[in-house]
Amino acid sequence: MKNPIIAFVHSFSNLTNDISKFANKIDAIKDDIEKEKDLIENLHGFDKIYQLVNVLANSIPFSLELIKSIEKELAVYQDEY
Repeated sequence: MKNPIIAFVHSFSNLTNDISKFANKIDAIKDDIEKEKDLIENLHGFDKIYQLVNVLANSIPFSLELIKSIEKELAVYQDEY
C-alpha cells in the first residue's frame, strides 16, 4: 500500500455504498410496514420493530452525511501528500 490515505478514502466510499443499499432496504421495509400497519400493529413485537425501523430510517441519512464530510476531509489531506 503506497498511500494509506487513498486506501482509507476507498474504504469510506465502499462504506457509503453499503449504507446506501441498506438505507434503501430499510425504506422499503418502512413503506411495507406503513401499508400493512392496520393488519399487523397488534402483533407481538410490532412496536419494537416499528421503532427500530423508524430510528434506522431517520439516522441513516445523518450517517451518510457524516461519512461524506469525513471523505471530503480525507481527500483534502490526501492532496497534501
